[in-house]
Amino acid sequence: MPRKKYDCRTCGACCIDWECSGVVPELEQDDIARLSDHYRHHHLRYPFRDTPGLASREVKGVTQCVALRGRIGQCVHCFIYDNRPWVCRCFKPGSEYCRESRRDLIDTGLLKEDL
Repeated sequence: MPRKKYDCRTCGACCIDWECSGVVPELEQDDIARLSDHYRHHHLRYPFRDTPGLASREVKGVTQCVALRGRIGQCVHCFIYDNRPWVCRCFKPGSEYCRESRRDLIDTGLLKEDL
């Protein structure tokens, strides 16, 4: 059986702040250095004392990373893709976390796809 292909550009589930912590994701110092001045000055948050993260924002009832653009479950892209954080670079489409996030997104009705 062929392996299922996951199209990240029609999903966005990995960029949702499912825990409503106010940040997606936590950032390393190298991640911060890659961000533009605008993102460093306007979108960094420190909700866990010394651990910075990118701010999340609510769009149509979904709390998502501030760098995500488009409509979740339809057509999305990362505004800082070339300079995205390490944790985002390591994220693998089709991984267990990917499938779990996609299932959660299907449960909200925002993604219409069988896994």
